[in-house]
Amino acid sequence: MNYNENHLNEFIKSLGKFSRWKGTNTLKWSKDIIKFELSEDLNHRYHRGLLLKEGFFDNYDDLTCSLIIFAWGGMNRNFGKMLLEDKSWLSVVKSIRNKSINSREESFNQFSFLRKKGKLKGMGIAYFTKLICFLNPSLNGFIMDQWTSKSINLITQEKIIWLNSQGLVTDKNHVEEYSKFCKIVENLSKIIKIQPLDLEENLFSNGGRKKGLWRNYVIKNWKYD
Repeated sequence: MNYNENHLNEFIKSLGKFSRWKGTNTLKWSKDIIKFELSEDLNHRYHRGLLLKEGFFDNYDDLTCSLIIFAWGGMNRNFGKMLLEDKSWLSVVKSIRNKSINSREESFNQFSFLRKKGKLKGMGIAYFTKLICFLNPSLNGFIMDQWTSKSINLITQEKIIWLNSQGLVTDKNHVEEYSKFCKIVENLSKIIKIQPLDLEENLFSNGGRKKGLWRNYVIKNWKYD
């Protein structure tokens, strides 16, 4: 894989120059989309490092694990309500957690299949790759959202991931695109000599009023065509 030298150098310069994403409070977020009571133990804004910590999810059921991840990501509450109308996707969550699904590609295919069948309303690739990432970090399944995807397309100067005119990841992406995306993250991590999950976090950078150095660069240089 060839990389654009200028974009890659700018990315390397930006490493660590961002604010870590602070998730939405899980309890407050969940109260807006479900009717039953949740434990006050969830009254937290969990950070990424904690979600990746071995054993963090062990004491939670499949739905609670998912709610923590959705809240961390700041999922639109209306999408959350739509998603909970059909909970068949929780079977995939269970299989990822108990490791009966043993690859990021199989995980992606399972969620993608449900989405094609209309059983994943409210959750697209940007969010179900979050589930893959956190529920079993050993799969090395990285989050493929608009910012990591724009970053990879920019650094490679190729349409590795399909994005629409608004810059959002579309359902045109299949397991082949996801697998290639993850392999590029791993390859870049070897070149730059940081862990793949750390590299992915740096690709995301941060938004808000005071954007990270790389986020500003992506906004300035990414173009839809």
